Amino acid sequence: MIFARAQGVDMKIVASICLEAAGKEWFSTTYMVKDDGPVRTAADLRGGTVGVVGIKTATDLWARAGCLNAGIVPDKDAKIFPMGFPGMGDAVRTGKISAGTFVEPFYSAEIARGGLRKLFTAVEAVGYDHELLDILVRRQVPSRRNPDAVRASSPITVAVTKYYLANITQAKSDLHKSGLCAHRSTSTSRTPTEARSRCSRRRREPRELSRFMLEKLQWLEKPVNVPEMIDQATCRADRWYDAHSSLLIKR
Repeated sequence: MIFARAQGVDMKIVASICLEAAGKEWFSTTYMVKDDGPVRTAADLRGGTVGVVGIKTATDLWARAGCLNAGIVPDKDAKIFPMGFPGMGDAVRTGKISAGTFVEPFYSAEIARGGLRKLFTAVEAVGYDHELLDILVRRQVPSRRNPDAVRASSPITVAVTKYYLANITQAKSDLHKSGLCAHRSTSTSRTPTEARSRCSRRRREPRELSRFMLEKLQWLEKPVNVPEMIDQATCRADRWYDAHSSLLIKR
């Protein structure tokens, strides 16, 4: 979203889907290394390689933030290498990469296999909870012109979320059978839970991430006006957004 706004794409955030959140009860994208390997702290990544799912993606940003926290300059002191999530575990175990990025259900599958341990999480890398996935609407079809369409999407998402939470085992099985989920369903995977989320809680995180992308990573050529990214018409507490479910991954 920040990249799109920097390039002049006129889009608005109208809702939050899920967060990267700290806490023992929540899951945050995790960077892992070999349990018996030489990397004990992020500082040990000097001269190594960190696997991310794509360059200039959220996984890349978190990896670079984790490196910078330890005094490691990405692309100079450590390499950032793009690869798919399914191959991260074997790449770490065989030494092709020093650390890899793990999201669910791959995290739980690799923990079950053993031999890997946490180095840091996405939240630990940037230092605060932040939005992971948002719903975007193009300005050509703003929500204030189509309020019924925008409001209609919220009950559907809430209903699906509530069904999933109430029928987790069956829902996982149905997703697996449908072919929509490429990875084998596991009973150890973290499960999502509902949490209220409003734009007022979100406003700090995009500003911080935008500043980090501009000043530390130099991914942006100029500042991005973060408040203009948020559609205040749909994010007001007395509108449908107040009832929209945000997903956190529960341990």
